[in-house]
Amino acid sequence: MVISSARTYEPPRDFVKQQGSTADAFALSALEDKELWLLRVPDNVSLSQLDGITIKLPSKAKNGELGELAVGSSVYNIISSTAGGDAESREMAEMSLLV
Repeated sequence: MVISSARTYEPPRDFVKQQGSTADAFALSALEDKELWLLRVPDNVSLSQLDGITIKLPSKAKNGELGELAVGSSVYNIISSTAGGDAESREMAEMSLLV
């Protein structure tokens, strides 16, 4: 895993570095064989509505479309941010993970 950043991060003055097993779970060595997913959901979808939902992804995606997710009476498209050059994909590609 290669991690780079064009920006430098300065934590708040009252920041206290996490120690112990919680911090160890997010050490770079613990994340090397993992995938981290960022999910963006509309404002009108609560976390409780997503609790317990399983998303089955196809073995091959067409044009970055991974499937659909039904929440209540609404259906949402699931897309891969690596799929192309649309504005949402570019925005997500520019995000940095801060754990």
